[in-house]
Amino acid sequence: MSSMVQDAYDMGITTSLGGMPSDRFYRNDNNYSNKQTNKGATDISEYVQLMKSQGIRTVVNMNKYLTKNDLWSKFSTIQRKNTYSSGFVAMGVSKEAYSKIMDLYKTDDIIQARLIVSKKIASK
Repeated sequence: MSSMVQDAYDMGITTSLGGMPSDRFYRNDNNYSNKQTNKGATDISEYVQLMKSQGIRTVVNMNKYLTKNDLWSKFSTIQRKNTYSSGFVAMGVSKEAYSKIMDLYKTDDIIQARLIVSKKIASK
């Protein structure tokens, strides 16, 4: 393996060189990671602020509000298509975001079904 290929491999970058698959790329960029983390924190904060301003007391009702008013694009980093053990599928937030929302704003949510799949939505 050439040193360039070995360096790429060591950094987590895969290429078509040296027989490694070319369809995988791991970004090793702390600024990119920090921007995503900051955007996620901002999305969570704004989500909670909007909940409070609208008098919405549950994450479920907030998610319905965002869907009805076509506002999910404002919360792209935390938006997920969630599937629950009951078979119910709906737009919602990631598990991590849900936990942070619960830390920031004591809601009236009652968990009735276990989340089994949380799929990130591609940005438009």
